[in-house]
Amino acid sequence: MKFLFKYPSRSRPAKFMHILEKYYNMLSGKHDFEFRITMDSNDDTMNNETIKSYLNSKKNLKYFYGNSRSKIEAINANMEDAQFDILLLISDDMMPMVQGYDDVIVYHMQKNFPDLDGALHFNDGLQGKNLNSLSIMGKKMYDNFGYIYHPDYMSLWSDNEFMEVTSKMNKVVYVDQVIIKHVWEGYGHIADALYKKNEKWFNRDKYIFDKRKMAGFPKESVITDVNRENDLMQFNNYAASNQTSSNVVNLNNPLNQYIRHSPKMMEVIERIKIAREALKKKHQ
Repeated sequence: MKFLFKYPSRSRPAKFMHILEKYYNMLSGKHDFEFRITMDSNDDTMNNETIKSYLNSKKNLKYFYGNSRSKIEAINANMEDAQFDILLLISDDMMPMVQGYDDVIVYHMQKNFPDLDGALHFNDGLQGKNLNSLSIMGKKMYDNFGYIYHPDYMSLWSDNEFMEVTSKMNKVVYVDQVIIKHVWEGYGHIADALYKKNEKWFNRDKYIFDKRKMAGFPKESVITDVNRENDLMQFNNYAASNQTSSNVVNLNNPLNQYIRHSPKMMEVIERIKIAREALKKKHQ
């Protein structure tokens, strides 16, 4: 089995190198692999001779500089000629915890999806069954999608769609084992500038998630050039209607972050909204 470890990173050179070393050092040595690193040309912390020299010293690694407009665009970039059997998406807050984590992944992939047309949902040590935040999929599934996360998103809610779509396809298996831990900035860790930048897309990406879900999560974009102005207008109305004292996005309040990662909580909130609308109509 050959792994492709896709790793987009920005403005966190020390953390990036620390995480990358962990992934290298904890490999089983039983499987072929390639790391693909995506960085931004305008990021001086990553686009410099120190980082390039470090990356050039690494085995089976390719790196790319570009001008990604969003986190999701960087995730999906530089995949054109990639050859692999299993894809694993790495991020700065996903820490390997088990020696030979790659062999554990191969075992479960071969057991459940020997044709590589499926995804694995490992417990990330934070969300458990609530959210598949660690994207691991076989090559056939990737070829079917044509992306890691749908490009309509900027930063958030893309993993929610990935979980819902793979579940509806009946092509994902939950493994209650923490081989890679989600050391997430929103849970007791200091939120840096990049984290805050990514989290600002909460309402926008929630609007996109709802719109895509209503359309059945199509492969095609739900944001067309023709409808862009209307989309933005609807988003502004959507965001304004959601900026209430009960659900305003406050980066210092972990409850708001828990809500996004809890399908049950999201369902409760939607029911409350429906009930509120019904009461309004009743009293009109």
